[in-house]
Amino acid sequence: MKNVVVALLGILAVNSVQAQELSLVAHGFSHHLDNHNFNERNYGGAVRYGHDDWAIQIGAYRNSINKNSVYAGVDWSPLKYETDSCLKFEAGAYYGFATGYKFDITPVVGLQAAVKCGDVFARVRAMPDPYYNAKAVGAIEIGFVLKRF
Repeated sequence: MKNVVVALLGILAVNSVQAQELSLVAHGFSHHLDNHNFNERNYGGAVRYGHDDWAIQIGAYRNSINKNSVYAGVDWSPLKYETDSCLKFEAGAYYGFATGYKFDITPVVGLQAAVKCGDVFARVRAMPDPYYNAKAVGAIEIGFVLKRF
């Protein structure tokens, strides 16, 4: 039931946004400060809808306590910098909900930053871990823009 609730929240959020970009995202790895034997290979995937400084991302992955998780989240990236080459940098915060952790639906919040070149991007996320005493968690994902609107 909790997976259905998170999926429905994600669908409602996506329907409320006019996307400028549609991307596929692959999850890969995380790192926990004070690692207590967490799973740090968090393979999974997501769909990302981007618009200006905002993006909505909905996906699923194998989480750090070896359970399946689904999530829906919003990224806000007001800090942007472009170089003369194809490199673009952006940074900001994110907020969302995930299943498969200590609570049926767990809120997640943190900072995120991305580097982009053309249709390819890599994003790093950092968040406190108040649930499992790991102090903080960092994660990385890569993505590819499928369509621009």
